Amino acid sequence: MITILLVEDEEPILGVIADLLQDEGYRTICAYNGAQALELARDTRPDLVLTDVMMPVLGGAELCRQLKADPATRDVPVIVMSAAGALPLDGCTPEAFIAKPFDLDALLRLVVRHLST
Repeated sequence: MITILLVEDEEPILGVIADLLQDEGYRTICAYNGAQALELARDTRPDLVLTDVMMPVLGGAELCRQLKADPATRDVPVIVMSAAGALPLDGCTPEAFIAKPFDLDALLRLVVRHLST
């Protein structure tokens, strides 16, 4: 089963995205900050990471940088989402970016596209 790591500090948003992906048959693992997500990614080796940018403890850009720097997780596609628009991500090179609020169908299409590459 395809596993997607969701990283979002706002529980209502996390719940909506998790429900959407689970309804499509994906397994979801959830984290509320980048530090928690980094540990989960190393332990579970997800097929894709979907992360918010602005979070406590460790933000999404730093999470992305660390995932891409680690040989164990560097090939995991990362999709970054942010309500602040396309922020400078300081060396983070995600596979995709989506601005919040987003259309759920658009998010799902993005996930499917990056899981199939």
